[in-house]
Amino acid sequence: MEQSVSAFHLLPDPPTAPLTVAAHDRSSPVSFAELASGTPATMWLRVTRLGAHDCELAGGADPTFLLAAGGTATAVSTQSPITNGHGAEVAQASLEVVGVDVYRIQIDVLRPGSQWTVQFGNSNTLPCRFIAVVADNDDPDGSGAAQPWINLAREVTLQAGADATSVITQVVSVPNYGTGPLSIQPGGLSDPFTVIPPATDIAPNACGVLTIQFDPHKQGSHAQTYIVPSNDTAAVASFGHNNVVSVSVNPFDPTPPPTIRPCQVDDGCTDYEAPPGARRARAAEQGAGTRGTTILSSRSDAAIRIIWQTKRLACRKSSTKRWKCTATSRGRRRSTRRFSAPAATFPISRVPSRTRSWHRSCRCCRAPTSVVLRITGLADRVDTPGLDREQIRQQEFQASVDRAQSAADGVFALVNSRMGGNLGADWGAVTTIVDNNVGAGACLLAESGASLTEAQRQRNRRVFFLFLQFKP
Repeated sequence: MEQSVSAFHLLPDPPTAPLTVAAHDRSSPVSFAELASGTPATMWLRVTRLGAHDCELAGGADPTFLLAAGGTATAVSTQSPITNGHGAEVAQASLEVVGVDVYRIQIDVLRPGSQWTVQFGNSNTLPCRFIAVVADNDDPDGSGAAQPWINLAREVTLQAGADATSVITQVVSVPNYGTGPLSIQPGGLSDPFTVIPPATDIAPNACGVLTIQFDPHKQGSHAQTYIVPSNDTAAVASFGHNNVVSVSVNPFDPTPPPTIRPCQVDDGCTDYEAPPGARRARAAEQGAGTRGTTILSSRSDAAIRIIWQTKRLACRKSSTKRWKCTATSRGRRRSTRRFSAPAATFPISRVPSRTRSWHRSCRCCRAPTSVVLRITGLADRVDTPGLDREQIRQQEFQASVDRAQSAADGVFALVNSRMGGNLGADWGAVTTIVDNNVGAGACLLAESGASLTEAQRQRNRRVFFLFLQFKP
């Protein structure tokens, strides 16, 4: 049966995300349309209270709901009179619990035409979220106050091996924030993907399981947009009411180890081999009682060692673009020259011709540095009822992988900002740093009691950073 768009009104408006109310607090008044119909005129207001995180019940004391029709707000219980700004009674409201944290308010309108608002009171010690639907009926046919509210992750990535030959399966949690059942139909993706929807409708304020499979033997795009076919006609592409998912496959491609050049600088490494002619230079240097000079660059902190044959050469950077070099022979100072040079190089070709003979035998080496940034993501345990051990493991593993990737993106954004945005698009553009992100699931819980608070669960959701530096 075709229904009018105005048959129900979702709150908050626009319905992009639930309304969050702090602990022991009350929301601001939320306006809604008067949709009463029939004789006597009746409208219905259904409310779902959600926990602070998906698939977690709020628990604790029941919330309070305050209705106003232009007058003083009234806490609704059984047969609560609602008055307007003149003190006249315009409606009767009654409250009942119809599900787990799902509430229904019947409003019998005596005088139509009022401006209605509702406030949501949170009696818990933790924040709660609320969504509501007002309608002119409470029929279960999908036209009334019992409406679904889907919210899926915006991206799902299946992890496949480089030589994968079997079907890869990814389990996706599907929360229903709504006041009515959520039904998901098959379809939405084409080969090589297959979608297996939940076998039954997802009850209000509950979570279901959606399965996405990838078959490496089938042809087709490995990156697709999945618009979930469901009975939620108000879903939009948002972070709080989302039905659009980017599905892709990430073939396992181990990051090659960083390329380490042979030791080119005599700074204590055991495999250093002097370049041709440098042995005579070192002998002359040692015979004159001198040492090689190390110059530190202010731009990259790279070390440069200078070796010479018969002349004693000392260089220092006197400004950001100027080097000051002094040469002596047999303990006597001969002359001083200044010349422009990049901060991280020793420019033999740019030395003035009168002093260039000092530098013809100089050999300059830079010690490259490779850094590996390893980020390990850890997840909280999954306690969703109805999942088998493999589904729980996959959800925990995916949550830890997403947390590690999010941390890597955050670190890159911070470093790139400090570097003036010159690093590139991501870590792949940085040649001296190799990032390695891994997920460890829920194998290392900081808190593992039978009943955990939200603060304890937050301590389980964390990342570890490991920095490895290789200097040849």
